[in-house]
Amino acid sequence: MAKTINHSRSLQKKPYATRQRPRLAKAIETTVKTGVRHYDRILHLPGLIGIDPGVLSAGEEMPKEAVVARLERALRAERRRAKAGHWAYDLNRHIALRQALIAEREF
Repeated sequence: MAKTINHSRSLQKKPYATRQRPRLAKAIETTVKTGVRHYDRILHLPGLIGIDPGVLSAGEEMPKEAVVARLERALRAERRRAKAGHWAYDLNRHIALRQALIAEREF
């Protein structure tokens, strides 16, 4: 006679993605922190928010508030694309926007 074991739901294994979520969040956060240290405003900002590179290199400074506002808008748009599963979503751009935003706020 075979013995059956009833496992409660709490003892069953969680799905793989659920188990990996904390590790993935830590990996992305580490990547963002590392990128903040290597952020170069003149090099990275024009590609992220569409500023003319000549404006930044000529010494004409955009107000910090304007740069932060544009980065926040771009980051919100990227998050919307991610949630919608849009084909144009780019994880690397998302991370770069986050790095730039943190660096600009600290600047």
